Amino acid sequence: MTVTDADPNSLNSHENVVFDRSLKTCPKWLRERIISDLSKETRLLDIGCGAATLTTHLKKETGAEVIGVDVDRPSLVAGRSDNASDLLLGEGAHLPIADGAVDVIIAIESIEHIPDAKEFVIEARRVLSEGGVLWIKTPNRRAHDLFQLAKRNWSLNRHFHVSLFTPGELQNTLSEWAQSWVRPGLAEYQREKLAGIHPVIGWIADRVPFESLPLATQPSLVVRAERQ
Repeated sequence: MTVTDADPNSLNSHENVVFDRSLKTCPKWLRERIISDLSKETRLLDIGCGAATLTTHLKKETGAEVIGVDVDRPSLVAGRSDNASDLLLGEGAHLPIADGAVDVIIAIESIEHIPDAKEFVIEARRVLSEGGVLWIKTPNRRAHDLFQLAKRNWSLNRHFHVSLFTPGELQNTLSEWAQSWVRPGLAEYQREKLAGIHPVIGWIADRVPFESLPLATQPSLVVRAERQ
């Protein structure tokens, strides 16, 4: 189903409040890395596209043929007004996309919301062309849990982030792919979150060279995986 088929008048008023942080969670340096994989001939799939802010940005920058998929109809409807891409209602583990139909997939802070992450990886392989590329950015499980404990969330409730990984766990999940890992450091929105817990934590975070630390200590995991 494309978003242009949806009727925005059918949505309740509270459903029209849509938050799209994709340009924050996909910072400029990562967008530039993704753009280096794109051209006018590229078919790009954005999984968990939300209101398609990032989707539309990448299309405007590269001229690529872009498709966005999300489970949230209000977000898709919100994105349709300023959109030059196809937007589809669907799940990451059950993509409404034909076999081998895309060349690049981006999943920016999406895989952690998919209950069956292994099925998502299988689906990504199915819809990618031979040699296609999958970009994943997701919270590091260790860093995520430390952040929750710092907020005094002692139960480590993961009702929102249902599939979290350590670097080793994600490497194993992508064992059939050629992997290139990036040390992303601490993004600005992550600095703001830490400072929100306590000013001292924010002060320390500003002075730690996260991008130089091992993968195991990175706040986020970023990997470029190539279909073999």
